[in-house]
Parts: sequence; C-alpha cells; structure tokens
Amino acid sequence: MLAKFIFAVTLVCAIVNIHANGQDKKEDLVQLACAGNQSALAAIETYYSKCHLTTESPLGTGKNNTEYWRKPGQIRVREPRAVTTLDVKIEKGKLYSVVTAPNQKADRNMAYTHIYDPNFHMIDADPWEYSLFALPIGLMSDDPPPIFTLTEAVSRSTVKKAEWVGKTPTRQIHLILDINGEPRSYEVWVDPAHNWLISRCVMKYRTSNKRRPDSKEVEHKHDWKVSDWMEIKPSLFVPTRSTSVSDSGDDFVITKTVEISSIRINEPFSPPPMPHALAGTLLFDKIENRIYPLGPNGVPQGRGQRVGEPFYPTMPTPDKLNPNPNRVDRSASYRKWLLPILVVVALAGGLFFGSRYLRKA
Repeated sequence: MLAKFIFAVTLVCAIVNIHANGQDKKEDLVQLACAGNQSALAAIETYYSKCHLTTESPLGTGKNNTEYWRKPGQIRVREPRAVTTLDVKIEKGKLYSVVTAPNQKADRNMAYTHIYDPNFHMIDADPWEYSLFALPIGLMSDDPPPIFTLTEAVSRSTVKKAEWVGKTPTRQIHLILDINGEPRSYEVWVDPAHNWLISRCVMKYRTSNKRRPDSKEVEHKHDWKVSDWMEIKPSLFVPTRSTSVSDSGDDFVITKTVEISSIRINEPFSPPPMPHALAGTLLFDKIENRIYPLGPNGVPQGRGQRVGEPFYPTMPTPDKLNPNPNRVDRSASYRKWLLPILVVVALAGGLFFGSRYLRKA
C-alpha cells in the first residue's frame, strides 16, 4: 500500500510539474510517462492468464498456448506442446525448466531439466511480455540481455526524444531510448487513457557474426502493438490482444498474434508445483555450466561436472538411485559359469594346436 501511495504522489507531482512548465520539457514528459507506468504496474500484485499465440512466417503457421501465474517473488508458466509439456518457474534469480512427456513422467535418459539466467527467453507465448508490462526482447539467446520496465530502461538509457503525439483524448507520450552500452534501442508509446501502460513498442537490435569480425552488422526490428484492452476492474485496464512483427532485413518476416484470456488480477491463486523429475534425470545448469544427475528427491547429486569434461563415467545408474528389492540380478548366474567355460576353451585349443604340431614333427 505504501508503494502505491508513493507512486500516486509521484504521478500527481509529475502532472502538476508538466502543467507548470507548459508540457514542453523533455525531462518532464519522461518523468510523467515513467511515474504513470510505474503506478500502473504497482497496482498489479498478482496476475493470472491464459495466452494463445498464432505465428505466421514463410515456413507456415504455428500455435502455442500457455498458462501463466505471477506473484511477488515467483513466476510460473506451463506450455503444452505436441508431445511434451514445458514447465517453467522463475524464482530467486534463476529460471528452472522441466520438459515432461504427456504422462507427466520425465524421461531419465534425456537432458530435460535446466537452470537458466532469469532473463532467458524460453516461453514464446508470454502474456506479460505481449501486454508490454515490460519492454520485450523477443530473442532467443544464450547470453540474454536484461529485461527492463519502462522506468528501469529510462534509467539506463539516453533519451533521444520525448513528445506528445496525437490529440486529446487519444494522445500519447512518444519516447525514443538508446540503452547505454547495449546494441538495442526502444521506441515506445505510453497511453494515459489506459493506465499509462505501453500501447506500442518498437525494438531495434544490432548483431554481427562473432565468428567473422569483418561481417556486416545486421539490425533486427521487432514491433509490438496492443490492439484490444479490457477494463478488468474500475480504472484498471489490461491488454487482451496484441501483435508483433519481426523483420531481420532478409525478407523473412514473422507475424505473431496473441489473445490473452481468463485474466485475474489481485486474486488469490496457488500455482501448480513443478513436475518431479525421475532419479537419474540430468540437470543442465546453464549458469554454472555444469551437469548433475538428480537423486530420488529431485536434488542434484555430487559436485557435477563441467560441460565439455568426460561425460559421467561414474554416474550412478537409475537402479542404484531407485533400488528395487524385488529385482533379480540374472547376470550373477552367467558370471559364475564364465571362468570355467574360458578354461575349457583354452585347454581344447591347446590340445588341438599341440596335436597338429606333434604330427608335423
């Protein structure tokens, strides 16, 4: 409650300051946009929704669905796929992921359990991102850039432009931000009519081929736009439909449309627990760059091994991790006859070659 009060006071002060200065100063517009947006986000303590994503590209059309839970200190996402289900939890500065089969039993022979940097973009149908509650990234990368709210981005940026666009009552604040020390920039439109949330965001991201330093830099452009809103509670608007268009400059354009439904804000809920991976499943920790086998309780066993080292020459077998007292070791009966058989074969071979040698002599 205190945080909401502080944000509300900041917003009122920013509005008063704008009117006192004739609404022309760039710094005042930036302050107004940030204060309003931060106040809107502070009003969302818990968030639940279902997200339906349709992707269209030169390769065809694809669909993804997710169920999303967000509360202070934790984000939980579930994405059913064609033959598997991806479960994700972001908590305490780490992203945990588990891929399971339809029967919800992890395959111990597959590396289906991971730990990533919390900024790692793993879920495509992310309703928080498509609602533009944070400045989206839209990139899959092993070295993901941090995800910012508008206020966080402004504090780390050079503001190139801040201006009013449009006419009352639909006018918005238009900002252009260059993130300091990063090859990305944002162009955002902040909508006072919808809680000061972002209605459109264009990101430009410059990349080059690290293996070829002399290669040309390529600019990727991603354009997100909210098309439909819902007033879920008095004066509390949320996006229910948005689109994104991605263009890397090579005529390979990807268009994504998201519909967000079953939205619940500031209502109690209990996210489902993460699925339990079977003992013997491998855990890939992408932060530490190590691999661990999981024990019966799902906890990593031992010190693990760095990726690139000899692959688990002494890794415990699933039978040792999950001993079965009723299992019969049939190999024991074979082993007790192995030595006598080898002795008989050796003696027979010696007699055969010895008799041939004596005949020749």
